Amino acid sequence: MKKRFNRLIPLFALLLGVLGVVVCAAAIVVVWSTGSRLSQTNERVFNMIDASLAAVRDRILGAQQRVQESKITTEDIRKSVRNWTQEKTSERIASRLEVEKKAGQLATGLRQADLWLETSETSILGVQQVFEIAGSVGAPVDDGVADTLLEKLGTLRGRLKQSIETTDAIRENMAKMAAGETPDERISQVAQLALRIVATLGDIDTRLGNFAERLADTQTKGQHVKNKTHFYIVAAEISAALLTAWMAAGQVFMCRHGWTN
Repeated sequence: MKKRFNRLIPLFALLLGVLGVVVCAAAIVVVWSTGSRLSQTNERVFNMIDASLAAVRDRILGAQQRVQESKITTEDIRKSVRNWTQEKTSERIASRLEVEKKAGQLATGLRQADLWLETSETSILGVQQVFEIAGSVGAPVDDGVADTLLEKLGTLRGRLKQSIETTDAIRENMAKMAAGETPDERISQVAQLALRIVATLGDIDTRLGNFAERLADTQTKGQHVKNKTHFYIVAAEISAALLTAWMAAGQVFMCRHGWTN
């Protein structure tokens, strides 16, 4: 009985070794498959972030261009009202109509810029959600970047809305002038309001340029994080495969031992 049991031990070793080799081979396939899926997910996630930031940057640059055009329009308004006292009555009517027209163009341009900033805000909220998802799966991302961008964007929109309100005040003053209310006093107020808009738009222009640079820097950092995450995935994949191969080698040795006995 004992002799028969001793003969069965190599057979069990051979069967267990074969089973171990099969399991290890299946584990290696799973490791490589999982690593491939993680790499693809990493690529998609960070490409999505990069594309969103690129779209936001384009809108910011578009808003900056609109603000620069609005500065020129405001300067034209300021020059028109500055020469108001030197003009004849008939010329003042034409000048007032021109100022009203330019004020309308100014308001439209500023509202368009604010709409682009609002759309950019929505896009950054989407990027923030992607950052949170990437962080939840272990990607080394700084989800505070999106919060900083949203804060700066909120400040920009606040400054822009101030300019829009000031532009509306210019239009209101021009309408009262048309009704015959103290033209000289109204024109002085319009000149002051135009000067205020020029200063505010100059600040907004600078802030938008800095914001666009911040977005470009965030894109560059995102690419670095993507590459780093890819490296970690590949390193973990290779480490797991080597460990499984080492275990498979032990199973092969067991098979050999069972076969030879």
